[in-house]
Amino acid sequence: MSSRSRSFFYSVLSSPPGEPEKPESRAGIDVNGPPLAFESAGFKGHFNFIHDIGNEPGSLASSSDHRRGLIVQIQGKFKEKATLGAENLTNLWIGGTLEGELKLGWIMKNVVELCAKFAKKKTGGRMHFDIGSKTQPSQVGFPLKTLFLVITTPEGETPPTLGDPELDKLKYVGPGMIDVDTTSTYTMIWNTPYMDLCNWELLKVPAVSPLPLESVMGDITKARVFVYDLGKAGGSHAHFEQGLLLDTYFRRGEEGEGWPVPVSADTGGEQTPLDALSDVGSEDACDQGSE
Repeated sequence: MSSRSRSFFYSVLSSPPGEPEKPESRAGIDVNGPPLAFESAGFKGHFNFIHDIGNEPGSLASSSDHRRGLIVQIQGKFKEKATLGAENLTNLWIGGTLEGELKLGWIMKNVVELCAKFAKKKTGGRMHFDIGSKTQPSQVGFPLKTLFLVITTPEGETPPTLGDPELDKLKYVGPGMIDVDTTSTYTMIWNTPYMDLCNWELLKVPAVSPLPLESVMGDITKARVFVYDLGKAGGSHAHFEQGLLLDTYFRRGEEGEGWPVPVSADTGGEQTPLDALSDVGSEDACDQGSE
């Protein structure tokens, strides 16, 4: 086990219908456990998080020779139809911000900006990147289907089972239109062998891997990842919260910190927010974690 290996904590903002979403409404996701039932501002369904790289510490350690990688699976129904943007494409975007200023040296700043330009070219310009400042967090955004495989299951039919290894065999079909309605079930899948959140490294990048993420991000170990409707945000990525559909949070654990206690599964569909994750980012978060 690598000495860099640590636990990490992922949560989703989930509130009962009609109640405002608050930071204390974050429900902790049981990494490598059963999918979490949640309901957010624009989506109701289940969230599944798999981290199977081989460097997982404590209770998630596995001796299996087969590694599935890092997998995020989201399944459920949208509460409203999506707006349409440029070229009549669905305006659903996935974005992220870092908690803290991205402090880059001159060389690394140029490398990051060059990579962003390359990514923007590969996506036909449909990418947002803001390196941030002392008062504004760095932000990145992509059309949802640029990163996620999206499976649409019409009402009355059975959607795929989250966590099923057979889903790992599905091939990404590329970006394109997502016809969003409020009756179909949408299964959204993102997987990558290039990131190890426990060791905090980028993998399989020629000539540089494993690349410690702190060499790019410095001391930043917290992030917010969200899905939003750009049209409802007035076409401005900076105003993404106006079109927010799904809001999640990530924090890397401290050295020696254990995994959080799994969320109870007998709540009748309404998940009890994990106390340890009710204030993601606080120094005493997840004190209840166990080895």
